Amino acid sequence: QQSDFVMRWYEDIFTEMAKKKNLQLAKDIKSDIVKNRVVLNFNQDTFNISSIVSTLKALEVGGVKTDALIIDGLSKTKLNAEAMDQFKAYAKEAKASIWFSQNTEGETLDTVLPEEITSKADAIVHLTQKPDTIQMEVLKVRGETIKDSNLRLDSKTLLMFEK
Repeated sequence: QQSDFVMRWYEDIFTEMAKKKNLQLAKDIKSDIVKNRVVLNFNQDTFNISSIVSTLKALEVGGVKTDALIIDGLSKTKLNAEAMDQFKAYAKEAKASIWFSQNTEGETLDTVLPEEITSKADAIVHLTQKPDTIQMEVLKVRGETIKDSNLRLDSKTLLMFEK
C-alpha cells in the first residue's frame, strides 16, 4: 500500500514535469525509465543493511545493476555510523549513488542528523514546504558547508524555479 502511494507520487511528478517542459515522446521516456527501475519494500521493523546489500548483489548477479539507490522514509533509528559505512562500501563497490530521505524537525546541519552520520554523508539537503514552493537548502556538499543556496523548487514538478 505504501509503495502504491510512492509510485503514484513519482508518476504525478513525471506527468507535471512532462507538461511543464512540453516533453515530446513523454510516454516513451517514461516507459524507458520504468523498465529500468526496480522498487523494493523493506519493513522498518526488520530492516537491516545486510539484507538490502545482499538483495542488491543478488539482483546484480541476475543482471540488474544498481546505478542509483533511493531509500525513502528511513527511520532515524536505523541510520547510524555503522549503517552509513556499509552503504558507502556498497556504493563504492557498485559504483552507485545512494540517496536517503527522512522527516526531521531540524533545519541546520547540526540538528537534522547526528554528527556521526553527517560526517559520513557526501551531501545533505533540507527541504521546507512553503505555501507555493519548496525551499531547498544545501547544508553540506562533500566537506563544505553551504551558507545560502537559495534554491526553490516547484511544488508540483520538483523542478528548480528559474531566477
